[in-house]
Amino acid sequence: MYCSIEDLKKALPERVLLQLADDENDGEFVIVPPNAAYSRIVDAITRADTLIDGYVCGRYTLPFLSVPALIKNISVNLAICELYARSHDAIIPEGIAERRKSNIKILENLQRGTVLLPGQTKEEPAAVFTVNKTDDDREFPDSLLRQY
Repeated sequence: MYCSIEDLKKALPERVLLQLADDENDGEFVIVPPNAAYSRIVDAITRADTLIDGYVCGRYTLPFLSVPALIKNISVNLAICELYARSHDAIIPEGIAERRKSNIKILENLQRGTVLLPGQTKEEPAAVFTVNKTDDDREFPDSLLRQY
């Protein structure tokens, strides 16, 4: 995971996280054994990380040996959006929705290579092959090939 529940708690008050994930009203996140609220948080982080991987897998070698700060920040923001989106009666605050759009743009720029992650191994793009043959180089003329 690119971020943790502790990272989410730094981004949002714990009571807000509980409102978004604690459908059973346990009032806390239990890690061992995980309660449903904790599992929902992990699921939201996993969905966010899967989206991140989808954007950067063609540009960087995954998994990251150490999670870059930018990726961690994007993971936190997208996981929060996932938590808001899972609750049908929760209205996604405008700031959260804008943050999601902004993070998707950053991921698109990472994918294109206009934004780079320092210290990360870039995958080389696939080789491009060019052909140096013309119609004049053909061994058999069209009239012969049409006979078959």
